[in-house]
Amino acid sequence: MDSESDLPPYSPHPAPTKTDLSAHTATLGDNATGPFVTLKVLSRVSSPRSPTFRDGEAITGSIEVGFPKPETVEAIEVGAECRVWDSTYYTILDGDKILDVHTTVWPAKISSPSSNSPLVSSPTTKHRPEKLQGRLSFPFSLELPRQLTLKKGMTATQYYLPPTFRESGSPFMTQYSLVARIRRGIFHTDYQLSMIFIYAPSLQPSPAAPLRQTARLDDKHLLGIEDESEGWMTLNPVVIQGTMFGLRPIQMEVTLSVAAPLSYTSGSVVLCSLTLDSADGEALDLLSSPTIPKVCIRRQFYSPPYKFHADDDVAHAVWRHKESSMQTLQKRYLEGEIRLPVDLKSNCVFRDFTISYSLAMLPFEAAGFSWQGKHEPFLTQAVEISAC
Repeated sequence: MDSESDLPPYSPHPAPTKTDLSAHTATLGDNATGPFVTLKVLSRVSSPRSPTFRDGEAITGSIEVGFPKPETVEAIEVGAECRVWDSTYYTILDGDKILDVHTTVWPAKISSPSSNSPLVSSPTTKHRPEKLQGRLSFPFSLELPRQLTLKKGMTATQYYLPPTFRESGSPFMTQYSLVARIRRGIFHTDYQLSMIFIYAPSLQPSPAAPLRQTARLDDKHLLGIEDESEGWMTLNPVVIQGTMFGLRPIQMEVTLSVAAPLSYTSGSVVLCSLTLDSADGEALDLLSSPTIPKVCIRRQFYSPPYKFHADDDVAHAVWRHKESSMQTLQKRYLEGEIRLPVDLKSNCVFRDFTISYSLAMLPFEAAGFSWQGKHEPFLTQAVEISAC
């Protein structure tokens, strides 16, 4: 079996406490006058509309059924499914579903009915339809696998489960759902109820450098590159060439440093530092203004089968001047931070699509300055994002 050798490590989040959970419900039918099925799920409170689960978290809840009169029931099941669709809502992978994890809660796990919820006929075999009447509730718990194996021809490849994904303009989407089924046997129509949920796998970010961890715990100012050089990665310098006011050619060397390791959590702050070096003092003053340097976190979507590639900048650096003992007439120093959105998805490598991130320095734009070159990033550096 082949495997993705460069897959990032995954680590489960701590189990949420009861105070962290919210209930989501969906109902089929009228629970006042007719047969009904209610699916109740407990999840994190990160989405008001859909339950949300991380890798390593159990999906827990209950199925409540109500039958005013005896109803033939063969089995009551609940399952978690994942489908991958293309833009025309046809599946792009072999088979209809890439994931189907389900459990039978009745008859295998039936509990004693209350006095006002009589069981008309006690089940004696799992395969024989029985009749149920009244209100009954069945708890359930499902665990999603962290990985699955997909086959293409004679090759089997293992992947981590992809996140819920639906972006404007993308030719594909992934959708997870919980499905409750009341199987009623032959000559009877099954009852089926679905609830969409969000799946957000998370990477395990590497720990920050020791001094920065101590500063954070002690509520001190975050440390710069001069205070803790081993906690930073300095990228190769970029040489910018251009003209001032269309007359005077200038050259400037720009060096970007970023907090290491290059693995960050959504909702966190990425620290960065910028050094500008030039013999032209006027150009140095102009381009070292905090509003001029453009550094961002860029997200990339790839789908080779669809020849699809899209980039979008999800967060930008905010700069300020920094006094430095190394400062000279030919150098300026800026320190900055990039605040990552809380809803960023983790890096993902899946069969027909990839989600990745990079740190990008974009061309500087300033009145009176024009650079020589294409409108492309001066530099890019791959980074990893972990969903919080």
